[in-house]
Amino acid sequence: MSDVGARLETRILVRVALLLWLLAALATVWEALALQSPDSPLHFGILAGPIVQLRDQSFAQGAGLLGAALIWPFTHGAAHKGGERLTMSLLLLGALVSCAALTYAASEGILGAQMFDPRQDARRVLYARGLGLSLWMMALLDLLVRSFARAR
Repeated sequence: MSDVGARLETRILVRVALLLWLLAALATVWEALALQSPDSPLHFGILAGPIVQLRDQSFAQGAGLLGAALIWPFTHGAAHKGGERLTMSLLLLGALVSCAALTYAASEGILGAQMFDPRQDARRVLYARGLGLSLWMMALLDLLVRSFARAR
């Protein structure tokens, strides 16, 4: 991979991180509306807990992607061939799957935290969220291993 490729991938990671932070900001507004009293015309009538989960998750994953963008050139430069596309795919797919699951959960008022929830969609949210986080963490682990290998 050339330095041009590393710069392109770094820009992609930064842009997706900013999109995730935008999602966190929108979730903050959504949470404020969900916390309005029931007699308020701004009340949405939905639980705030799942919205908070979405806000926290999207902000954390945005920060993680920004951190990955900072170390990407050192872990996937010209001297470290192989695995760039897989790592990038795992990072982006993991963030997409987990945030999409939490967006659905927030819109339906589902916490998605119980393994044996009686609601089928709540279990699916939990499984999708777990899959997304697993993919994302595998990519971050790959970056960590590559950064230690680079330090030697």
